[in-house]
Amino acid sequence: MHIFLLRGTRTVRIKTFTDHEHQCNNCRDFDLKVRVYKDYFHFLFIPIYATGVKTVKIRCNKCGEPYRSDSLNKQYEKRTRIPFYLYSGVLLVVLVALGAFGNELVNRYLNRSYASNPRVGDVYTVRPPHGFGQFYKVARVNGDSVLTYNSHAQYIFESASLDSTDYFVGDREVPFMKGDLREMLDSGVITNVSRHYDESSGFNRVK
Repeated sequence: MHIFLLRGTRTVRIKTFTDHEHQCNNCRDFDLKVRVYKDYFHFLFIPIYATGVKTVKIRCNKCGEPYRSDSLNKQYEKRTRIPFYLYSGVLLVVLVALGAFGNELVNRYLNRSYASNPRVGDVYTVRPPHGFGQFYKVARVNGDSVLTYNSHAQYIFESASLDSTDYFVGDREVPFMKGDLREMLDSGVITNVSRHYDESSGFNRVK
């Protein structure tokens, strides 16, 4: 497929009017059809934004003769608003950005809430500034002490779940203080806290 089919400029009719106040110069009938057009830039046939100026074409409904009047053209240009759908691409990008920002705020709130009130089963994604990442699962909470199991494997890249061969080591506990967990979260060492997860995460595997 050629690139010009994927992106470029197209023209669409955005409004149609019927004018009964002006007379056709050819047949003298008072029935003019006014069509207003607008160019827009598209990508993958999705309108991104309107471009250029509006174009007005006027013809007689009865005889089809074009009607030319700069003043009437400008009148209908001003009356015609550019429809929002011609900015679909821009609106989509804005909505996606707002959704991502909102999701990030929700995740931050939940992470801080979970780190402040640890529960048995919570899983912390820990990534030190230097070194490999690892998962820690809360085994017990005793006052301000949080005892965890660490994952057997370490991770070079960020992951949202255990590797299929990985598991939490259940014969040793790694202690943290609640205050330490909050500080680690604030400093970015803890990148995520998982509480409501399913079997596909592998977080229930303890050996």
